[in-house]
Amino acid sequence: MTGAVLFDLDGVLLDSRNAMLTTLAGVATAALGRRVTAADLPLDALTTPRVEVLTRLGVTEPDELCEIWWEPALATAPTPHLFPGVLRGLISIKDAGIATGLVTLQARTRLPWLLPRAVLALLDVTVCREDAEPKPAPDGLLLA
Repeated sequence: MTGAVLFDLDGVLLDSRNAMLTTLAGVATAALGRRVTAADLPLDALTTPRVEVLTRLGVTEPDELCEIWWEPALATAPTPHLFPGVLRGLISIKDAGIATGLVTLQARTRLPWLLPRAVLALLDVTVCREDAEPKPAPDGLLLA
């Protein structure tokens, strides 16, 4: 293979906006003991670290609570979908002899929930949150 292309998952390969907002609202609901919806989240919730968003909402110990409640909240959120052309694009890249990789803040255990098997099969390497220091650190890119 000649060269490599590395992708992020959320917002690049996968349209996960609704799932991420719903998940964030679910964690806030569990932590605060009152219903929080995606509409209650700050406008920058998708581009701000989840811990910061939860702190702004009044959640104490957001890191610890995300460890407990993120997976169950994500599992019940709307199913994300691939952006149009992603599968076709990955096939074209592979057909051109270029390696493909994924560097994501998602946990490895979530990938089968989030990505179709056909996409996973086209990735030569996946680097997840447990594999390297999270973005913006370059560790995941360097590992890939």
